[in-house]
Amino acid sequence: MLRTADEEEPLRRPVASERCLLAHDLNNNLSLILGRCHLQLKVLDPQSEAAMHARLIQEAAQHMARRMAEGHCPLCSRLVSIA
Repeated sequence: MLRTADEEEPLRRPVASERCLLAHDLNNNLSLILGRCHLQLKVLDPQSEAAMHARLIQEAAQHMARRMAEGHCPLCSRLVSIA
């Protein structure tokens, strides 16, 4: 049996809502990661191995945030546009 557009609309709403929550959660997690790295780098010896790892994590999170903002990831850009 074929569904009409009116019948499909309730099926789309939860998906859009979940995408919005996913994009929001992803953004929150990236902000948390970047903030924690920033704080750790303020107190760690810049030459320490821990600081090196914090910089690598920070660079990866910044790269992901840039890719999302620039729309290089179709899923991420769609999620961010919905959010």
